[in-house]
Amino acid sequence: MSAIFLRRNSVMNFVFFVILALSALRSGDADGCTSPYDNGPYTVEKLYLNLPIAQSVRFLWIVVPTAEGKFPVVQFQHGFQVRNTCYNQLISHVASYGFIVIAPQMDSGLSFNATHEIRDAIDVLKWIQANIECALSVRGPEIKPDLSKLALVGHSRGGKVVFSMGIQLNGTIPISAIIGLDPVDGDRQGIQTNPPVLTFKENTVNLTVPTLIVGTRRGSKNWPLFPPCAPEDVNHNEFYKDLIEPVYHFVVGKEYGHMDFLDDAVCKLRSFECMGTVGSRARMSRFAGGVVAAFLQATVGNNPCYFNYALTNYTSAPVSLEVPEQKGELPHNHNLQVPLKDE
Repeated sequence: MSAIFLRRNSVMNFVFFVILALSALRSGDADGCTSPYDNGPYTVEKLYLNLPIAQSVRFLWIVVPTAEGKFPVVQFQHGFQVRNTCYNQLISHVASYGFIVIAPQMDSGLSFNATHEIRDAIDVLKWIQANIECALSVRGPEIKPDLSKLALVGHSRGGKVVFSMGIQLNGTIPISAIIGLDPVDGDRQGIQTNPPVLTFKENTVNLTVPTLIVGTRRGSKNWPLFPPCAPEDVNHNEFYKDLIEPVYHFVVGKEYGHMDFLDDAVCKLRSFECMGTVGSRARMSRFAGGVVAAFLQATVGNNPCYFNYALTNYTSAPVSLEVPEQKGELPHNHNLQVPLKDE
């Protein structure tokens, strides 16, 4: 009887350890990373500054880690007619992974021409290079910006703005990564917001830096009487086709739309014309903040394991995702694993 008990106990222990190993693999512990959709290791603090930049007084919303250290800097460009503070959940999530995120409020008005907005965004970037360390020292000397590691992130028209910045700067200011969240380049092919980014020819738009594009399936859909907010032939799909590698592409399933990157509550009223979720946007904010933080960790943080988790465990994201796509590989991070897309 005792021999039978010992054998049974050994089998149970073996099963137990197998379950533990599988759980560790699912959670990312095997490569040292937990899910990027959980909050990062830093608590964050929000700063609100009104400062003269170029010819304007610009409202900057800045989110920083509350820890001593030197952190990469991210400039975040908001969408058309959206307040920069409407991305609190998303931006705070990114900052919690060790990034200083600076979101300027732009004066886009109702113009179909983005030329001035792109110029103003470049002015902000130049101001960041020259002045952000001094501006942050008011809060305390322990937080330092690492200006050798700059990244650009933009949503909707802001996505178009950051891609245009990459094209116009052409390496004159060193940018390490560019991310577009449901970027849009106008109403349709032939009616693009000036200056146009898309060429409608594959692999022709060269940003010279690693790029991430996050799209939404509902962005190209529309409510009755309203046009789609991210029309099919000028949205994330065309950006992915046109951009030269390395570029990664995540697409959120049909339950979320173009404006669901924004916070709930007051900011939700801004997006009534765009088809999206009728419930909370919290899951979308967790996903978007997580995948942005993971990509930034892989490109400016030299830590690919969070992004590796996002790629290989895409079915465990807070929202439903299509199989991620990629063109090319990130420099020095060839251990990234991308799932094969079913033909």
